[in-house]
Amino acid sequence: MQIQVNFLTDQEMYQKITESLVAKRLALNILQKELAAKAGIAVPTLVKFEAGQEVKVLTLFKIMRALGEFSRLNALVAENIESPKAIHERKEKAGRIRQRARKS
Repeated sequence: MQIQVNFLTDQEMYQKITESLVAKRLALNILQKELAAKAGIAVPTLVKFEAGQEVKVLTLFKIMRALGEFSRLNALVAENIESPKAIHERKEKAGRIRQRARKS
């Protein structure tokens, strides 16, 4: 059953992510000490995360990467997103109208 994440509060979403990553660690039979070392974070930080307490986003990324789950973020960083600068340049270029040279 797929959860409609739009209906979750931020705290509920964080809890679901935490539960998912804890389940992944347990399924891989990795101790907290081992995961913390692999992620490059302190064991108390991992314990805090797994208890549902807030951690920095970069810490979350480290945990996800160490568990092989970092690729789940691909949709957020799709390469086909055009930068604001590129959009401006494209619109500016499209708006230019070629003019004939004036006779002197």
